[in-house]
Amino acid sequence: MKVLMYMKILALIIIILTAQVAVAQTDEPSSSDERIKLETLVITANKRPQNVEKVDSSVSVITGEELEEQNIRDTKSLDRIEPSLHIRNRGTTIHNNFSIRGNYSPDFFNPNVTLFVDGVPQDGAFISQSLLNVDRVEVLKSPQGTLYGPQTVGGAINVITKKPGETWETSVEGTWGSIDKSGNIITGGALGSGFYLDLSVLQVQSDGQLDYEDDNKDNVDGSQSQTGRVRLHYNPKDDPLSIVVSYGTDQYTSDEEHYIRDEDIEDLKVYRADQFGDPNLERRVKTLGVTVDYEFGRFTLSSISSLQTREWDHSVFEDFLGNVEEEQSTMSQELRVATDGEGETLDGVFGIYYQKTDFKRKHKDTLLNAVRTDSTADLDTLSTAYFGEVTLHATSKLDLTAGARLSEEKAEVEYDVDSYTDFIGNNMPSVQASDSESFSNISPKASVGYQWEENFRTYALYSTGYKAGGYNRFIITGDEEAALKKRSYDPQTSRNVELGFKSHLLDKTLKLDASVYSIRTEDAQLYVGPFGSQALENTGTHLIQGMDIQIVGLINGNLELGLSNNTNNAKFLDYENEDTGEDFKDNKLPYSPDHTTKLSAKYFGDTPVGLIIPGITVNQIGKTYFNEANTLGQDAYTLVDAQLIWEQSETLKLTAFVENATDRTYRVYSFLSGPQKFSQIGKRRQVGVKVKTIF
Repeated sequence: MKVLMYMKILALIIIILTAQVAVAQTDEPSSSDERIKLETLVITANKRPQNVEKVDSSVSVITGEELEEQNIRDTKSLDRIEPSLHIRNRGTTIHNNFSIRGNYSPDFFNPNVTLFVDGVPQDGAFISQSLLNVDRVEVLKSPQGTLYGPQTVGGAINVITKKPGETWETSVEGTWGSIDKSGNIITGGALGSGFYLDLSVLQVQSDGQLDYEDDNKDNVDGSQSQTGRVRLHYNPKDDPLSIVVSYGTDQYTSDEEHYIRDEDIEDLKVYRADQFGDPNLERRVKTLGVTVDYEFGRFTLSSISSLQTREWDHSVFEDFLGNVEEEQSTMSQELRVATDGEGETLDGVFGIYYQKTDFKRKHKDTLLNAVRTDSTADLDTLSTAYFGEVTLHATSKLDLTAGARLSEEKAEVEYDVDSYTDFIGNNMPSVQASDSESFSNISPKASVGYQWEENFRTYALYSTGYKAGGYNRFIITGDEEAALKKRSYDPQTSRNVELGFKSHLLDKTLKLDASVYSIRTEDAQLYVGPFGSQALENTGTHLIQGMDIQIVGLINGNLELGLSNNTNNAKFLDYENEDTGEDFKDNKLPYSPDHTTKLSAKYFGDTPVGLIIPGITVNQIGKTYFNEANTLGQDAYTLVDAQLIWEQSETLKLTAFVENATDRTYRVYSFLSGPQKFSQIGKRRQVGVKVKTIF
């Protein structure tokens, strides 16, 4: 088994490192400049503050500075920094595939990976969103069912934003690229009497990269977004109470969902006639949140309340598939108490969670049995959970952690299809179908961590994930009994076993982390079927076995080199399609690259005119399939990004950048329409400049 090979490699690395640590303890401290030593971060991946090097699971942290250097403005670009992430469009931005370690789901409404912004879960159709005033991004790589609940069977992404300081500060940033243009304003500071305010606004416009061959129209796949957020903070000095009230809005408009005949990909030829109408998407999201923290002794009581509404209008192949309108509102409430994690024998977090989601989808002018009709789907879900996790610091070196989550969910659905005339002239009556079902699950977690030396730790982790069963969000059949049977699916569960180590060596100038894992998923929920009539179904058992490794080193205090790799063997253990009889056993999972590798180099050059930072990043993405039959896919490819940063002072920064420097063409999605293969491609080469000033 490949996992055994990974474990042998990991064991060899640990033996070498243990010897290195023993030698390093006798060395005199180096004279490296503290400013450019590798930083040790405090994170909240386990819903309480912890040193990232002492968290007994694999967590990657991306700082706001790294996002800025790499010119990353949105969540769908995070995989340019973190190899274990794989993010690609499947049609449009609202249908992005987010996978961690190959743990993939195309369920855009309840994905395997959930995005949290300051503790607030984001709508599945809003997982691709702009990043505003970010302090750091935490990528939690294993199933997170115990602390984060359903929709984290593949992991979670935590976005933590910056807080305003005592001094009022404003930053203005403008970016001009050959494809994308953007403007960003962030302002905030103290108002007095313990009150603070911050405001962030970002506008992005993409000119697109495709031209119609059969119509005199250029850049037909453009998009634009406007995002804003305002927050009022109450946080008096030496007061145990802090309150944050936030309001955010996002509007995204796009014509991006164009498909290219596969033989025309290199020439970027796209035909309007192939699109059956002009594709269009409008998405509108509003988010209201209130966070209250109260500190008493070594405990913090936290309440996170949110209301998020999302609407979209979407049309693709409109002459054939019609137009879709959706509305969803999600209200969530989490109440928890956590320790500060310092100096005591026990450390932990306990909480309760409540979420209510109301969803409505209207499919207008649907081509049903060759004649047009309308259909609607109403789906309401109610979720509650009770969770807890405790760490016993058994000795100064040994930590034992155990936790569990009890989740309960009820789903109710109503389908409504208008009357219609079928293709031979028969008058068919309208169809109404309704149903409800309840689900429950216990998601346990356990880990052991051992601190061999101050900067070297090993751990073993068992974690689980869970997604409730439910109903598809649309209906295409005219039979009530068949509708409910075909449109329902069972719960999905995942179990993860992981071994790893974390180390900071050579006076914190070398970071080396690695882990091996095996993730087994039962009754995995995937969309299957032909394009335009896919349904979410249970697809048997999936197995993902792989290895992560990250190396970052500082040489002579100026040169930073990095190597990160995620290697996966992700496959179906058993799955036979009930409709076609096809057996997909041992086939590779869709959208799960067999490897992703990142090489990076960055140089800090102090000059009389300021700090000069040239950098380059090389990402290789392995073979990736787009369907369960493994007949559609993209061979391995390499993307090169580079940037040159000039920090003239603390208040002025200029950046020149190039993305996809070799102008590599690569598919992100493909499907068959009869014998013809259609595909979408990733972003081609972009060259640009960015200016940022702070006052």
